Amino acid sequence: MSTYKIAVCDDEEDALSLISELVKREFAKLGENTEISAFTNSELLLESNREESFDVNFLDISMPSIDGIEVAGLIKRYNPETLIVFVTCMDDLVFKSYKVHPFGFIRKTKLIEEFPAVVLDIKKQLSYNEYSLCFKLEGTEYRLCTDEVVFIESKGNYIKIKTTDMADYRYKDSINKKEIELKEHGFVRTHERFLVNLKYISKINKKSVTMIQNYDIPVSRNRMKAVIESYYSYHGHYES
Repeated sequence: MSTYKIAVCDDEEDALSLISELVKREFAKLGENTEISAFTNSELLLESNREESFDVNFLDISMPSIDGIEVAGLIKRYNPETLIVFVTCMDDLVFKSYKVHPFGFIRKTKLIEEFPAVVLDIKKQLSYNEYSLCFKLEGTEYRLCTDEVVFIESKGNYIKIKTTDMADYRYKDSINKKEIELKEHGFVRTHERFLVNLKYISKINKKSVTMIQNYDIPVSRNRMKAVIESYYSYHGHYES
């Protein structure tokens, strides 16, 4: 069972209490613990985010002093991996908020109805980062978090793993097996020789995808539709 660190910020104490309780309840339904920090002041939320990393920040868009959109942008600077969920009655500001890449939205008028689906999506998203690839290389056991893997390339009877720190790990394995293993952890097969981490696709081109560090990975014609669908399924909640 995981324990997720959650920040909740709303200047209305009744709303803050209700949202915090819903967070605790919906994660508990999924068998997960939460450590919730509640804030009625956006400046205190920012200060706390500077000192520690939260898995998720639930916040209102309409806040005194600093509005939620600006707060979310600053939080992303401190912790780019945190998920931002706006809980708001300001529906007209939803499109404006896309510039900070929120993971999702919950309307205050539909809290009870919309909370379960958003929390389930959060759980799925966070679980991508919990899975590790384990393998032995020259007698040494390695464990790589999926978050460290940019792509996997097949080379004959071997695969090569390229990581975010630009390291290479080459060992005997099948990319077909890795596709099955990683399908539910944010990876998609783009080509018979390549399996990529959806998180690190920066651009989809006509015949390839551009990854971080400017790796250009080919996409087979018959796989392009699946790649696009997987990309938007993965990023759709928070990419504009």
